[in-house]
Amino acid sequence: MIGDRYTLHIVPNNTNDIKTFTVKKVSVITAAAALSCLLIITLVVGIYVLTLHQQNNHLAMRLDRQISRNLMLKNDLVAKSESLYYIDDKVEALKEISSRLAMTIGLSAKVYEYANPGRGGFDIKRADTDNLYQLLFNQNESQYLKMLKQEVDNLDTSFTFIEDIYQKNHLLLSALPTLMPADGYISSAFGYRRSPFTGKREFHRGIDISAPVGTPVYAPANGKVVFTGRKAGFGNMVIIEHELGFCTKYAHLDKYNCKKWQTIKRGDILAYVGNTGRSTGPHLHYEILFEGVNVNPRRYFFDSDF
Repeated sequence: MIGDRYTLHIVPNNTNDIKTFTVKKVSVITAAAALSCLLIITLVVGIYVLTLHQQNNHLAMRLDRQISRNLMLKNDLVAKSESLYYIDDKVEALKEISSRLAMTIGLSAKVYEYANPGRGGFDIKRADTDNLYQLLFNQNESQYLKMLKQEVDNLDTSFTFIEDIYQKNHLLLSALPTLMPADGYISSAFGYRRSPFTGKREFHRGIDISAPVGTPVYAPANGKVVFTGRKAGFGNMVIIEHELGFCTKYAHLDKYNCKKWQTIKRGDILAYVGNTGRSTGPHLHYEILFEGVNVNPRRYFFDSDF
């Protein structure tokens, strides 16, 4: 090496032909610097490419997780919507029951509507998946759920109101002879008719329910048996006194299933349809008296289509 140059001697093993190269010092330094830069650039690019690969793998994993989560959310949405369908149907059924109960205890429609207001708004059964998602998971999600909760609260208020009215009118309800006392058809109505025996016009004080011998006769209301026995023209007969001035009579019976002074409940079997006394065929003669005056039994039936 002389001055600013480098001398390179190449000596082969099997020859005396020595080759000599002279290179400037600046060129060597420049080549070394260039090679170093190339190595550094290669290293940086390699690290960058490796980092991108790792990031892509991470993003792919996140995407897979997000796809799985979206699938779970969709399945959860379907399950929630089915639960809401079920709850919605149950609420509607309870509203129908509440309405029938209100009618049974004699609440007017206006009073019932005041205690149980109707609803409007979103119909969940007509919603598609996107709308259901908006409904259940977004900021406005609670619209339907709040409305459903309000429905339940209204039903709770309605049933509480009905229960209160029921308790206040329990005595009246238990005393009203509201059941048709035997399964059959009304063959003779209350009021004036032509007598089947004399052909003359007469007042029929009750109704006749035609039914086969042995058909059960049920108590239409709570009360106490005050008579069991035979009466002229009526054959075997049962008389029951109820609260609030009501009395019911059952005639032409076959057999008894109660005794005098026995306390009975609505729906108890009192006797069985027969053909005793003055009768043209098997039937039950049934009377209702209020304060000693005969009234039309059909006005009190809740369970009859007649």
